[in-house]
Amino acid sequence: METSTNQDILNRSAQSDGAKIDFPQNKIQLELVKMLYRMSLLAIVATLANMAVVIAGLWDHVDNHALVIWAASVLIVTSMRFALVKIYQKSDAGPDQAGRWEHLFSYGSLAMGLNWAALAWFFFPQADILHRLVIIFVLAGMTAGSTGSLAPSLLAYLGFNIPPIATMVFLMFSIGGKTYSMLGILILIYIAIQARVAHFYRLQIIQTSINYFKGDALNERVRQAEKRLTDAIESFPEEFALFDIDDHLILCNSKYSKRHGKSSGVENLIGMKFSDLARLAIEKGEVSESETGLRSYFLQGNASGRGSIQLTRQGDIITMHSDYQRNPASETPLIAMQLVNETLLGISHENMALIRNGILATCNAKLEQLLGYGAGELASCPAQAISPQFSGGINAGIYMQLRDGQVHLGKIELLRKDGSLLPCLYSSKATNPVDMAQDTAWVFTEVDH
Repeated sequence: METSTNQDILNRSAQSDGAKIDFPQNKIQLELVKMLYRMSLLAIVATLANMAVVIAGLWDHVDNHALVIWAASVLIVTSMRFALVKIYQKSDAGPDQAGRWEHLFSYGSLAMGLNWAALAWFFFPQADILHRLVIIFVLAGMTAGSTGSLAPSLLAYLGFNIPPIATMVFLMFSIGGKTYSMLGILILIYIAIQARVAHFYRLQIIQTSINYFKGDALNERVRQAEKRLTDAIESFPEEFALFDIDDHLILCNSKYSKRHGKSSGVENLIGMKFSDLARLAIEKGEVSESETGLRSYFLQGNASGRGSIQLTRQGDIITMHSDYQRNPASETPLIAMQLVNETLLGISHENMALIRNGILATCNAKLEQLLGYGAGELASCPAQAISPQFSGGINAGIYMQLRDGQVHLGKIELLRKDGSLLPCLYSSKATNPVDMAQDTAWVFTEVDH
């Protein structure tokens, strides 16, 4: 019953959570059991205090020998519960053992509940009306305290409360009379309210545990995403760096670190300002101290390569630098690298395509959606599939203007999957203007009809 209730709460939380996180039922039960044992020490102290009140209040007003036997029984059960708590605290109980420890605790709660039931059963009929009130108030206090201390476990809560409450209600109605019958009804109302409070308290405890594991799962996702991002950036053939809007370096790859940070590792460069990195470059003699020299070195490239700068949505700055002399394999222009890695970096907001030898080498999802295609449908298609102006392959007129190696702007009509034409503006650039069979990068912007 209790496990089913827990699972219902987990299911409702999972349905309301867009992150689709799987909540570990056994781990949440373990957290409830841990809380149960943590709060039990205070409950044990309260038990001993109430036992002392009962002995002091009822002594010489009921059978003293029976009262001593009852007190001894309370001490035995309390000692066993205390020993159980200490054993649990020394154990390394895992999630799979949570149910077992909860049941052991519930047995102790049931035993203590029977002791309080015995107090009412044996001494309530013997006591006068004043000392009967003492018994009623002591039992009311114990049940009220159990609302908080036993709320993590429905079994423990019911085992502790049902015996004394059932006994008191039976005695009230069996004694008879309007007064005691009314007291019996009041006890039922009281315990119903307490049970409801315990239920809500327990729901809050479970929800708190769910939120804890949800946060832990989200933190793990963030760690994994950071690791994938770091691994991907590290695999770039280019030098890569990301600066925040205050010019502090947020992350970079080892290629950037080796070139701009002397022998400093990546972790030693994080947090440095652009001006500090520029100073290091000046000290190495790789760049002049002039503003023009710095801009050329860090953003536009130098004799050994080419650089590029991009802005993210948050205003952060991304710089990449290709060193052609050191790494000929990295001669893909940065606009093409931006396209290939846009799903990772999230910096492209345009419709983009990379055309190689008249064939669509790749394009981003925005362009596929714009033209009405599904994911991957345009891959390896002839370029003329997206516009008649690409007919004729690399000899098409639209390619001729790219031979000067510059970025070109113009108008183009893109062809949708349904056959309709879509007027757009384009910007394009060739990887190698001498060989138009190599990559050309295209960015398309939809215009009003």
